[in-house]
Amino acid sequence: MLRELLLQNPWWTNPNKINEDTKVKLATANKTNIRYHFLKKNSILLGQRQVGKTTYLKLYIRELIKNNINEKNITYFSCEPLTNKNDLIELFYEITKISPENGKKYLFLDEITAVSDWEKAVKYLLEQKIISNFQLICTGSNAHFLKEGIERFPGRDIKTILFLPLTFAEYSKQITQKKIISKPYYQIKEIYNNCKKLFPQINEINKSFKNYAKSGGIPKSIFELKKNNNLSSETYELYVNWILGGLAKFGKRESIFRPLIKGIVESYTSKISLNALAKDFQIQTHSTVETYLELLNQLLLVNILHSVDPQKKIAQFRKNKKIYFQDPFLYSVFKGYTYGKYQDYSKDNMEKVVEGILCQELAALKRTKPEINNHLWYFHTKKETDFVMLNQDKSQSLIGIELKWSSKPSPADFNNRFTFKERIILTKDKLDYDKEKKIYLIPTALFLLSLPSTSKVYL
Repeated sequence: MLRELLLQNPWWTNPNKINEDTKVKLATANKTNIRYHFLKKNSILLGQRQVGKTTYLKLYIRELIKNNINEKNITYFSCEPLTNKNDLIELFYEITKISPENGKKYLFLDEITAVSDWEKAVKYLLEQKIISNFQLICTGSNAHFLKEGIERFPGRDIKTILFLPLTFAEYSKQITQKKIISKPYYQIKEIYNNCKKLFPQINEINKSFKNYAKSGGIPKSIFELKKNNNLSSETYELYVNWILGGLAKFGKRESIFRPLIKGIVESYTSKISLNALAKDFQIQTHSTVETYLELLNQLLLVNILHSVDPQKKIAQFRKNKKIYFQDPFLYSVFKGYTYGKYQDYSKDNMEKVVEGILCQELAALKRTKPEINNHLWYFHTKKETDFVMLNQDKSQSLIGIELKWSSKPSPADFNNRFTFKERIILTKDKLDYDKEKKIYLIPTALFLLSLPSTSKVYL
């Protein structure tokens, strides 16, 4: 264990070694870098693979060393070689043996959710008085433990935070470096007025939005697209291999995963039943589909959107579902995986990709766990309303949102108009307000720029 600790913490012997770390070098090699907010309290960061969690930890360590924190008080450990909670507890005691007695200590445990019963070890560590002078930050790719609620550590000083890909607003602020964001809003009228201010820049903003639809909010794909103006097939394939490796750890079979992904891609933006997915794509049973979908949701790879009962404002779990990927980059990743040719598929499927982006970003407004069924749904009677969102104000009214990615959207395109008090049609580039029907028409990219950021990790 000591040898592994020395290998993973080269700054103990030479503080400058942190600048030679692969993640740090890649993160600082670009002219435009993602700027992070470094947390000051005990935290568990949960996010999909390759979203930047390890880079975040390494940059945090670099920041601490730059601020003259004793490098021997800063410990990083990748937990993937560990097996169970006892290994984690042993690791902690090994660290306390070799750490200096004086000064605050920082412990970064990467991919802790790969360890069996890891949460029991974390609870144990938090209960020990010796950890009172430690800041503990863990990362993980599996949010399964959140299923029983975000407060799995009652009475203990630790927060669970979702580390999600950059939203379009965050991407615009950090990557394009254009001063195009005035102020975020929750209320529709304020959003509309903000969009009127942004509208003169619509062409430039839509150009950035198309790039975002290609790269998504994942750092590796963002910087590759910015540097080369395209994404290599190897980048898509590498991401698939990372996902397949993660599924294998849970004993899941690619022979089931591949047809399920094909079903999601082919039914993208359409409602579908678990029985239909199982039957149409030759998967054993609908319960098998449910199990795999649940895991993909817990790995923060898909959003599962349920139909809503507008009177009760609750999800109708037995009805058909809509399944979206949790980042636009994943649409091309999984379509390439399904059809055997890795490339950018956003250009020819822009409306579908944009609908997936909307699902992810509307969900983020009130998201604390993978499931989004307490505040975001779709609605269907004879016709379908793409998204139904619970208003963030005291009224708790329902907002109906339609996406019409066409050159000539009209207020008449809004389905189920009388079901919702507030109505929005999100367009490609049309901005208008129909006073008679009380329907806002707002360019999608401008709407997304006007939403409040809920991220705790990005500046």
